[in-house]
Amino acid sequence: MQYKKQKKTAGIEQNALKANLLEFSIENHQSMLPFFHKNDLLLVESIPVDKIHRGDVLVFERSKHICAHRCIQKLKREGKISIITKGDNLSHVDFQPVEEKSIIGKVVGIKRKIRHINLESNVCRILSYFISLISFAHALAFQFIKNIVKNALMLEQWKQLKKIYFRIRWQKDLWIVKSLRKNYLPKFIIVGFPKCGTTALLDNLLKHPDIFGLEGEPRFFIRRYYLSLLKYVNQFDPSKVNGEKGSIYILIQEYMKRIYDVAPRTKIIICLREPIQATHSFYNHRKITKLFGHLYGEEEGKINFERLVLNDIRHELFSGNTYGYFKHIKNNVLKYFDKKQIYIVVQERMAKDTDNEMNKVFKFLGIRAHHDQWINFKNFDQFGKYASINYGSEGYLKAIDKLKCIYGPYNQQLFDFLGYEIEEWKVGGNKDNG
Repeated sequence: MQYKKQKKTAGIEQNALKANLLEFSIENHQSMLPFFHKNDLLLVESIPVDKIHRGDVLVFERSKHICAHRCIQKLKREGKISIITKGDNLSHVDFQPVEEKSIIGKVVGIKRKIRHINLESNVCRILSYFISLISFAHALAFQFIKNIVKNALMLEQWKQLKKIYFRIRWQKDLWIVKSLRKNYLPKFIIVGFPKCGTTALLDNLLKHPDIFGLEGEPRFFIRRYYLSLLKYVNQFDPSKVNGEKGSIYILIQEYMKRIYDVAPRTKIIICLREPIQATHSFYNHRKITKLFGHLYGEEEGKINFERLVLNDIRHELFSGNTYGYFKHIKNNVLKYFDKKQIYIVVQERMAKDTDNEMNKVFKFLGIRAHHDQWINFKNFDQFGKYASINYGSEGYLKAIDKLKCIYGPYNQQLFDFLGYEIEEWKVGGNKDNG
């Protein structure tokens, strides 16, 4: 057989089409899961359209892109044959039939690492035929039920039904991930706390050659949980230690439960800093980004630091007890994860000796030591002032006294949990840092 390597890109070279067998690499396999895997090589044979049968996986050109979907029905109109196709993992058929002139060929084999799967074997042909029947029936049923229910039910009831559907699809995706994609699951997740150096920590972790992480905050376990599990895990590199961060995951128990449901063996990293200083920093961040605007119908300028603390006003995730660390660790983390899976990063210590503290994290993750030009952490041991806070007011001093009373017991519970006191927090705890 003659092979021709041909990547899945816009346009097709004519000389490639003349070969008996073409080889296509897969760049986006989501629509054909679990039949296709990432990095599979498809062996494609050019055949006449009259020899295409239901269940065959066709490679064709559409909108200057190469697609590979399954044939579920052949149509003959005005002497021309067109093919109805559908991705196995999609709930609907492709919106446009495939014309004969667009068809490149039929997938006759799959190269998967050291394996070679022959789709022309009797077992594979029978399996493909039944997959096409089930897939087509699923598409028809989904569209029929969608139209009937959407017209019959009120909008809120329709939304609830959609949630049920997404939960069912989620369970299917979760089975695929845990059965076929274990190596793609995150090995660590930085779950908090906000304004405690989570971004700098992740950036430094990504300097290690054995670590792969999602930059920024994908917030998958917050807003995309029931929509894109397969898309989420396929962003990771199965050959490396994968991870991500969400600085507010730890604040909500449901987010931590979602992490546990997907990756119960993942390691949890928690970043801490002196809680009163963290409260200042979080308030300033919210103030600068104008997330306090017109709270309770009042002008933004009246929503100041001391008023929020003294009046126990909660806005989004900011409140006077946001940084009661052990409360969140006990209720949201230890409820699902063993203590051995948890690592605490004290940012005051990270700022003083970044290289040593980073290698402690690497050891926790079970990977070799690494030395690099680390990204500078904020000066957690230096005190500064924010323009958004009036430090000289009487209300500010009362707010600080209240925060000391709130955080004191939580700090002691944290020290008992850790087995040691964080000496750096005993100095300057009533001031904020940059």
